[in-house]
Amino acid sequence: MTYLSSNKKHHNAKGIQVSASVFRSFLRYLVMIGKVRAELADCIPAMPGWRAAHLPVFLVKSEIKQLLKACNRHTHKGCRNYAIMLLLVRLG
Repeated sequence: MTYLSSNKKHHNAKGIQVSASVFRSFLRYLVMIGKVRAELADCIPAMPGWRAAHLPVFLVKSEIKQLLKACNRHTHKGCRNYAIMLLLVRLG
């Protein structure tokens, strides 16, 4: 566990997740072949790593209004963009 924690500085979240998975698999293998009696794989916790965690969860009403106002609805492309944005806002 200390090894994984210390590597946070040198590896990204996905790399640490893979390392933890490899350690767990190796420890399970050692139990399977009889080299280790205890199930040590349960001692290695799952490493969190959320995709797109930096993205905003939602827009507030004022941001939505500002976004929709940015579309020029006097042109075909602007009307299309407004319709797409409106669908995204309403349907999530």
